[in-house]
Amino acid sequence: MSDLSNNDMLNYLSYTNMIDGTRELLTSDKWDWEILEPPSAVYYPGMDFIKRRVSEITFPADAFNHTAIDTPTIRGFQVPAQPGQIPLKNQSVTIKFVDYEDQTMYVWLTDWAFKCCDPITQKSYRASDLRCRNKYWRLNALNKPVRSWVHEHCIINGYNIEEPMDSQKSTVGEAMSLTFLGILLPPKFENLSAV
Repeated sequence: MSDLSNNDMLNYLSYTNMIDGTRELLTSDKWDWEILEPPSAVYYPGMDFIKRRVSEITFPADAFNHTAIDTPTIRGFQVPAQPGQIPLKNQSVTIKFVDYEDQTMYVWLTDWAFKCCDPITQKSYRASDLRCRNKYWRLNALNKPVRSWVHEHCIINGYNIEEPMDSQKSTVGEAMSLTFLGILLPPKFENLSAV
C-alpha cells in the first residue's frame, strides 16, 4: 500500500500557497461605465447624472467565441484542426436604470428611440448623429480598473420602459433598460498580475 502523505501530486494545495495575501477576488458590484462620445442629435443629461441611476450592466456571455476552421477529411482521415478566428461583430450590452419623478431617463430613452425612427412620420435622423461610443470597466476592491472594454458605433437595439397602472402601490421607473448594439472590442488589461 502506498503512503499518501508522500504524494507530490497535490502539494500545491496548501494554505500558504492558496492564500498568499497578494490576490483579491473580483466582485460583480465593482464596475463603471462611460459614454465617451454621446450621440449629437439626442437629449443628453450628462454622465454624472446618468451614472447615479444605473443599476446593472449585462454583457454578452459569448462576446469573443473562438470559431475553429472546419477540418477537411482526406481519404477518411481528418486533417488536424487549424487555428480559428474570433471575428469582431456587433454585440449587445444592456444597461438597467432607475428613474425618478423628474423622468430624465424616460425622456432620454424615448428621445433617442424616436429620433432613430419617429413613430408618426417614420423619419429618422442620420445614423452618425445617433451613435455613441461607450467604455466599460471592471474594478478591483480599491475601485481601480483591472480591465476595460470599448464599445464602438453603438446604436439603440431596444429599450424597455414599464408603465404599470394598477391598484398596487408599486414603484414606476425601476425596471428601465437600454440595449446598445455595436462592435465590442477585446478587453484591455489595466493592471499587471501580482505573480
